[in-house]
Amino acid sequence: MKKINFSNPLNGRKWLSLLEANLEFGMLFKKNLSYSKDYLGFSFKSNKFGLRGPENINANSVICGTSFAMGLSVDNGENWYELDKRYQSFFNIGMPIGFKYQLNLLKKHYHGSADTLIFLYHPNIWITNKSFYVAEKKGVDIFTSMRWSTSSIKIFYLYIRWLIKERVKTILNKKTIVEFDNKKYHLNLNYSYFSQKNISDIEQIIYDFKSLTKEFKKVIVFKIPIKEELGLEYSNNINLKLLNNNYKEMWNIFSGSLDNKTIVVDLSNKFILSDYLEEDTHWSKSGNKKFHQYILENTGVL
Repeated sequence: MKKINFSNPLNGRKWLSLLEANLEFGMLFKKNLSYSKDYLGFSFKSNKFGLRGPENINANSVICGTSFAMGLSVDNGENWYELDKRYQSFFNIGMPIGFKYQLNLLKKHYHGSADTLIFLYHPNIWITNKSFYVAEKKGVDIFTSMRWSTSSIKIFYLYIRWLIKERVKTILNKKTIVEFDNKKYHLNLNYSYFSQKNISDIEQIIYDFKSLTKEFKKVIVFKIPIKEELGLEYSNNINLKLLNNNYKEMWNIFSGSLDNKTIVVDLSNKFILSDYLEEDTHWSKSGNKKFHQYILENTGVL
């Protein structure tokens, strides 16, 4: 079976075709989509809100985060929030959008008691939020700001460019591959890097996160490792070390901003590389199973 890799523009085009810009919510999926695995390499569906996963607007608990919370790259039924019927009593606002847009989703759709927010921390929260700030300042939507396109002509050009860039990245030490369990895991040595010099953006992102969490009585933050963090155990690559230092720095800034109603569950040492896909950043089937187990052990909300 062909490996999932959304950095490939031919696959990225398919991904973008599922989405649409939304000035109130930043970006959503087209509503009520349903695809077999022939299209993306895994089966996929969206719900009536243009989101994924449990859609109980009267839920006590809400799931939040970027794509790991949203669920991606495994078949329907294999995402972590689909592994127990009790998740159906949740509301999932996980999307790769800014915190202010997730708060807008809550205010628009959510009518529950706001007992618990389950938040999956990923280093891409910084660059994701900033990307939407940039679009706002330009007065355009995220597709226009990021120059995302599904045009056949442009995608063909981007694909040729991508093939060249992938080789150049390896030569310039911007990408590395580590082997684990007879598989090759691709690591992007600039993935979700965020400079501490972006002081105003950092302050705004923290402010927006606090505005979101104010809505809840309790917040549980899961610090989940990503593939580039786990790969450090199998590589002495200097740029991978520098990238991981940046992840630590940004986590320290984020965790230092949390209030006393927030519980942090650090899962940094709980996953292995085979819990991730080889050429995609997301969890494999086993990674989703593992996170589901940690939800059971650490939240008390199931």
